[in-house]
Amino acid sequence: MKANNSPGTEVDWLVIFLVLDSLDLKKPVNHFLDAIKEVKLKASTRVYFLRDTVRHIRDPHPGCTAYNLSINEFVYNETTGITTLNPIELKGVNTTDAYAWLEALIKIRGMHQAKFSALIPWSHGAGIGIFNPDTRVLSVQKNELSIIRSYQRGSHPFEKNKFNCTTAEETTNSLIIHDLPEDKACLALQQLFVSEIADGLGETIRRPVFDIVVMNNCTTQIIDNCYNLHAITRYYLAAITSIRTNGYDFAGFIGAINDGSLAPAPDCVLPPYECYLKAVIKTLLEGYERSNPDVSKDTALVANDLNEILQLKPLLNDVCDYFTHNVDTVFPVIEDCLGEFGLPVAGRDAIDMVRLFDTIQSKLGGDMRGTFDEIYKQLRAFLENIIVDRRTGEHLEATDFHSCSIYIPVSIVNIISPLFCCQYFRKFADSQFVRETKWDDFTIQFTRWRIKKRQAALRISGTGSGIKNS
Repeated sequence: MKANNSPGTEVDWLVIFLVLDSLDLKKPVNHFLDAIKEVKLKASTRVYFLRDTVRHIRDPHPGCTAYNLSINEFVYNETTGITTLNPIELKGVNTTDAYAWLEALIKIRGMHQAKFSALIPWSHGAGIGIFNPDTRVLSVQKNELSIIRSYQRGSHPFEKNKFNCTTAEETTNSLIIHDLPEDKACLALQQLFVSEIADGLGETIRRPVFDIVVMNNCTTQIIDNCYNLHAITRYYLAAITSIRTNGYDFAGFIGAINDGSLAPAPDCVLPPYECYLKAVIKTLLEGYERSNPDVSKDTALVANDLNEILQLKPLLNDVCDYFTHNVDTVFPVIEDCLGEFGLPVAGRDAIDMVRLFDTIQSKLGGDMRGTFDEIYKQLRAFLENIIVDRRTGEHLEATDFHSCSIYIPVSIVNIISPLFCCQYFRKFADSQFVRETKWDDFTIQFTRWRIKKRQAALRISGTGSGIKNS
């Protein structure tokens, strides 16, 4: 059916799901689709469901990657009394294009003047994973092939030579990496990055584009996501740890915003808009715990207000300058912190920022600590102040999860491996966080320092390095 919305249709709520499909998501997604059938959607509540899939064909020639985006809207049927998922067409959106998801988001958001709006990406983390090959379609061995969507958009050209993988081939719209070692899948090459959502939407529509972004993805509560998404959303809810694929009680959330039962807390003294969105966040957090009564005990969920997030830049950069200007004293302390048993890693080399910097602070001595205290206390206060709400599972130490996580290379084995291209900061991913903060500069300098130290120790021991210095 054709989308029958005229531009600027006024609605109470606009919710868009962006599902980047994989085999293990089919069951929870289908469960949600069944549950929402019971919600009697009003015309003023518009819910869209975008489902993006990628099919990988072994032959590495132009067109070897097949993209497909299905675009649907939930519509209540008065006759049957059931809310159904109806396919729609959006003029100008080529559903077989790698960036159809972005064009669809822009088109749908522009069709509505919404009092409140939400974007809910649903897939895997810490980017947004999309590669989970169906062996019935792709007859290759595990880890034999990885893929990344190209970055040939606007001022962000795709540069294959930024990778040091030796078996890279470029196709029409992607990069193929062949013959990865067993159990060394380049996970970072299988993701659609949150920075792509930020860049793609931030240049096209009124800001903020959404009132809240709810990441139904593991380990997406990282500080660069918050920074990059500031023009896209006012509020950001994401897990600092892993979460289950079924995620939040989305049907319950949609039912609550649809029937008006979701209301601000009576004691809230903030402006009405902020009080209402805090109630939305509370409902989502409670819904996750209700839907996952056991696994929620091992989950840390954090909601942020991104209104002032750009103030992070000078605060974090001061910390980075302190680190890099005091290499001989500070770098050994940081390495000691990373090797300390029990320092929790939220995901792929990601640690809660407050916990990481608190630990560094505790290990610095004398005048060095006094100087760091003066710099860090402002950053710490800022990180605590942007928190709107959070839930830390009872199996977790609440003191280990304060705010957002931040990437820092924990595993020296990962850092010095030939698959260095799989690490977090890559020059082709030209995000606002990478451009404006010095964290990746520090990370690169720190990594090189660790590699040289390790190589020197191996030479002294006479064992040889066996290390590829990336």
